[in-house]
Amino acid sequence: MKSSKIVMYGVVASIRRNREFILGGGTNMQVVLLAVVLLFVVLGIVFMSGKGAFLIAGYNTSSKEEKGKYDKKALCKFMGKSMFALAACWLISVFSEPDGNMIPFWVGLSFFFVVITFILIYANTGNRFRK
Repeated sequence: MKSSKIVMYGVVASIRRNREFILGGGTNMQVVLLAVVLLFVVLGIVFMSGKGAFLIAGYNTSSKEEKGKYDKKALCKFMGKSMFALAACWLISVFSEPDGNMIPFWVGLSFFFVVITFILIYANTGNRFRK
């Protein structure tokens, strides 16, 4: 029993020691997360303007006949809204480091996966973007 406590304390101490190495430290992690947020916002703006269809996987490689079957404007608008939602998820995560509390990071990451799942299901069911 005592040896298992020692091992557990050793694992926790190792995680705490390597936390800055793994996560890049508080400020570095926040800068990276803010860069990701900025990237998603820029992509959202590009998609909302209707000029980002070439960035959508599957749409950009399909033939002209296949592209003609889809409403490009509606698809881009949906992808723009999706990018803004993903940016919001990572924006939540930015607030995790200043006080050492990682809960906002995990909440933001969880929301990120929920939004991605929603995007995949919504975009691939119901022929929503067909003309």
